[in-house]
Amino acid sequence: MQIITDSAALLSRQEGITMGVDVIPLSVIVNGHSYLDLEELDGPSLIEIINQGHFPTTSQPSVGETLEVFQKYAHEEIFYITMADGISGTYQNARAARKMMECPDAIHILNSRTLCGPQRYLVEKAIVLAQHGKSPLEIIQALQASQNSARSFLIPQDFGFLKRGGRISSVSATLGGMLHVVPLVCHSLDGLTLEKFGIKRTYQGALKAIVGALSLPKGGSGYRISISHACAPEKAQEALSLLSQHFPDAELEVLALSPLFITHGGPGCVAVQSIKK
Repeated sequence: MQIITDSAALLSRQEGITMGVDVIPLSVIVNGHSYLDLEELDGPSLIEIINQGHFPTTSQPSVGETLEVFQKYAHEEIFYITMADGISGTYQNARAARKMMECPDAIHILNSRTLCGPQRYLVEKAIVLAQHGKSPLEIIQALQASQNSARSFLIPQDFGFLKRGGRISSVSATLGGMLHVVPLVCHSLDGLTLEKFGIKRTYQGALKAIVGALSLPKGGSGYRISISHACAPEKAQEALSLLSQHFPDAELEVLALSPLFITHGGPGCVAVQSIKK
């Protein structure tokens, strides 16, 4: 069985190769030029482009690009974990490509309903399950048990990036643009949209609000918490320190956001996510 995912799992193609996973990169577009996420462009380079006054956009893999990857494994079963449907058209394009294959029943596509750290965890879990000989149905059932618990929160520096990307309403963007406040955004439970969660006076206050909203069991045992940042290591470390105090039994990780997510979250943004292992 060949496992496939997209770069929304914060995995580059090269990292995927070492894991035995085929990673389909999304793209970041600047001034009409398309760059493959985590392959032709990294986070610091994109922030430099943004600081020069350019506003990037993104695009998902086309049906043709997805079909090309599927055809590489035409004689194998395929298990493709996509980023959240609704946030991107990646899942729908994968379904369209599946219909064009000679043996579509051999292709299993899971809408992760999440992205970044939790999506990456689902990929890692699928690898282990496949290595233990689990069937595609068994893998889907196991992953669904985890993905139903996933929660995601974002602390953006500039709501304008989310507004330009169509990821949040103009009203929410206006509220988030108020001076001397820290906005909070959450990923809806159905995985389809981003929603304004609240406004706090300080970054520390926003982190404390997230701690309560994660609704994890005491100590956080059995959960993975991901802290992903857009070239903001000090903010990530502050989040790690607070979350470690509240959830000493959880598995915590710090990840760098890819250009794909910096395009929408903006430089300096921090995401905090949790998922049941």
